[in-house]
Amino acid sequence: MRNKFGPAKLWQWVGLIAFALALGALLLLLSRDRLAYRQNPDALVIYADIRSWPGGGMPGQACNQIPALRIWGDGRLVSSQIVGGVRQVFVGTLTAEQLSGLLDMLERMDYFDNPPPDSLNEAGTGYSLQVNLKWRQFHSFWAAENKIFNAVIEAVEVADLELFSPERGLLMVGPYAGLTLEEYPQWPEDFPFSLAQVGAEGRWVEGDILAYAWETINHQPAPLTGVEQNGTIYAIGLELEGISLQDPPYDCWEGYR
Repeated sequence: MRNKFGPAKLWQWVGLIAFALALGALLLLLSRDRLAYRQNPDALVIYADIRSWPGGGMPGQACNQIPALRIWGDGRLVSSQIVGGVRQVFVGTLTAEQLSGLLDMLERMDYFDNPPPDSLNEAGTGYSLQVNLKWRQFHSFWAAENKIFNAVIEAVEVADLELFSPERGLLMVGPYAGLTLEEYPQWPEDFPFSLAQVGAEGRWVEGDILAYAWETINHQPAPLTGVEQNGTIYAIGLELEGISLQDPPYDCWEGYR
């Protein structure tokens, strides 16, 4: 006698297989969406920095602060590194595939589900990592470098980037409370204005003045850059649009002048 339930069972198996395939495709889609990020130019996707000044922050340091790595949603990238005691700043652009690949790397390293626990030390120095996905944000701070922080920094090839040189910047001047040095750079006397003449709103500079400030700051980038004029030590800052931690104009000495 022919089994009248045979065909029905066959269709059940076909339906089950189709359901499994659809579920697998859905899970794959959700997995990809899990790493989705906002692709607009002002959306900061990855931020990594090394906090290297003991005792915490001090007034004025934000003027010169350029984090170790920032990547925005359109792929724009700014990287800052200390090479031989001198700060170098690089710029470039990642493709959407490259940025997604960096996020995939963090996913494989289990950062999003099981990040290394935060840690602090008495000196206040450490390593900061922030990742902003479309639906979730992650922020970690570690007292010592680890494989995740290093992997993010090393994933960006400096050889593929361009050394940044500014064309215009906002020069800021404030009270100096940084490291005590045996000798400070001298503000050139042939410049058309003195440091004492730069008000709280700063002064836009180009050409030789910009080049002097940029080079001086890069040789003494953190936490403050001291420059001497007429026996007085001033702290100078240079705010650069799209490069500095804070876009100009920003008074990083507000309330401390």
